[in-house]
Amino acid sequence: MINQGKSKKVKGKSVEHFLPFAFFLLPFALNVAFASDKNAGTSGAAFLKIGEGARPAALGEAVTAVVDDVNAVAWNPAGLSKVPTPQFTAVQTQWLKGYEKSFVAGAYPLSWGVLAMSVTSLSVDGIEQRAADTDQPDSTFSSNDAAYNLSYGKGLGDSWSLGGGVTLIRESLAGVSASAVAGNLGVQWKAVSQPLSLGAAVRHLGSKIKFNEEGDPLPTVASIGTGCRFLDDRVRVSADLRYPLHDKMSYGAGVELVRPLPWNMSAALRAGYNSAATDPSGGMVGLTAGMGVTWKSWGFDVAWAPYGDLGQTFRYALLVKF
Repeated sequence: MINQGKSKKVKGKSVEHFLPFAFFLLPFALNVAFASDKNAGTSGAAFLKIGEGARPAALGEAVTAVVDDVNAVAWNPAGLSKVPTPQFTAVQTQWLKGYEKSFVAGAYPLSWGVLAMSVTSLSVDGIEQRAADTDQPDSTFSSNDAAYNLSYGKGLGDSWSLGGGVTLIRESLAGVSASAVAGNLGVQWKAVSQPLSLGAAVRHLGSKIKFNEEGDPLPTVASIGTGCRFLDDRVRVSADLRYPLHDKMSYGAGVELVRPLPWNMSAALRAGYNSAATDPSGGMVGLTAGMGVTWKSWGFDVAWAPYGDLGQTFRYALLVKF
């Protein structure tokens, strides 16, 4: 009887320790599953490829396993389960060619999980239209893109978190509109006695977006990641592998240094690398950097991501915890 009890205990521990490392089998499964679509062409709704949030951008977008605030609605909905009190964020992105993108999101904990909503918008005016190769345009038109997301995350025990969401995507170009529906799924695992976390997510999985009966697939991407914390949570590192359905594999890595300050303040310095930020013209690409300051329940973050000769991009984010 004693030996049988020990056997059951050891077996239970083996399963518990094996499950987290099963995350690392996902890239191979996803690569096989997506291989048949590699030549499907360029995806639509390109504005969804611009990552949300200043902190995630500064960390090279390597946040699948470590995102634990309202920004999880855009990266891994499982991270919403880590939100203890209501949160709100507003992000302004200064993108290439003077384009600006806005993102607002709120998360609200309930007795049965954490519910979150977000709105993303990108508008471009004064796009020139020509019927022939002339110096002066015949007219101008505008482009308006928007995504409305509803997500949910819940913790399961001390280690596991699950989440999911649905996104309504709408695009308007020169008076012609298109729409699509997409889903997001995610999972996170955190070691109870070790500063290790793992995560996996699939984003923008859904129907094609069609203009005049011509449809383009959404920029579906699957990612796995890991993170670790050191020195009483003052040093945090993370890394991600990303498998876009219609693009080549990419990766990201980031490090964050957090220092407490007087008067209920703290400051953070961040740096990272995002291999998806490529520029064939050369220059400084892929590197990311940023910083953040918090005071009581208020936080402000900024991120910088250069794209070589294409230009510089910046993100400014306000985060409020109620």
